[in-house]
Amino acid sequence: MQLKSSILQSVMHAANLIREGHVVAFPTETVFGLGADATSFEACEKIFEIKKRPKSNPLIVHVRNMQNAMEFGVFENDAKKIAEMWPAPITLITYKTKDCKIASNVTSGPAIAIRCPNHSIAQELLNISSVPIAAPSANYSSRITATTTAHIIKDFSGKVPVLNGIVSIGIESTIIDTRDKIRIIRQGTISAEQIYNSTGVKVYNYDENDIVVAPGTQPKHYSPISPIRINADHLFEGEIGLGFAKNNFTGKAIMNLSKAGDLNECAHNLYAMLRIADENAQKIGCGIAVARIPNHGIGIAINDRLTRASYKS
Repeated sequence: MQLKSSILQSVMHAANLIREGHVVAFPTETVFGLGADATSFEACEKIFEIKKRPKSNPLIVHVRNMQNAMEFGVFENDAKKIAEMWPAPITLITYKTKDCKIASNVTSGPAIAIRCPNHSIAQELLNISSVPIAAPSANYSSRITATTTAHIIKDFSGKVPVLNGIVSIGIESTIIDTRDKIRIIRQGTISAEQIYNSTGVKVYNYDENDIVVAPGTQPKHYSPISPIRINADHLFEGEIGLGFAKNNFTGKAIMNLSKAGDLNECAHNLYAMLRIADENAQKIGCGIAVARIPNHGIGIAINDRLTRASYKS
């Protein structure tokens, strides 16, 4: 898809900033990312500083295509078959190549997380900058993910340059560890069933007893400041509600994630509505209740995010 000249000019400016070692917020099909040159240790250090992200939490490397990905990661057999689904909201963890030029603070030991985004602006940014871009979600660590330019401006008080664009999905990518048994370690919009139907590769869920070092797998993540209660069928006194389908808390919910019960719409609305609910809850000093979300399809990813958002350490 060819971009309008005004958008292309913005992308060129953002690409120049990334080549100069700066951090830029940009849209992907999933959520907004905070991007920097993945080959520059100093540039990627800025991501950790801006997000207040633990250094132990690795970053996802965004690339233009499969050929580009193979410069940094080893893709064999099933991993290569899944990568043929790119561009898509799928992140693959694999071993780094021997001469991998990705900065050491981006990766976790010998492993690297790579994805090829399915978004025209993100793709053009990668093309023009001519560098792989390390990019976690554009928000403070453990807080609610940004899905609009306004979210980023509010979170970072205008201190981070933003490449404007539209996010279509609203939930982060599916992360698949391909180093041993092919397994999903973070649920996303692409399910194990979809991968099997497209590639014939059987994908398993990770064992919850396993120690996983990967983006988005911390117990507490995607969290509002206000306390959140999930799988609710009614509101406690003073709670603000996020309904789903016919469960609108008898008319008391501040919003409904999808009145039609559409899980894709629910995913798209999740973070934006959580932010609005959190702002209102903070004003009156109360909690947030979220209706039960069906646990199938993209609902598995939605429930994963809500479980982490409600985690009490």
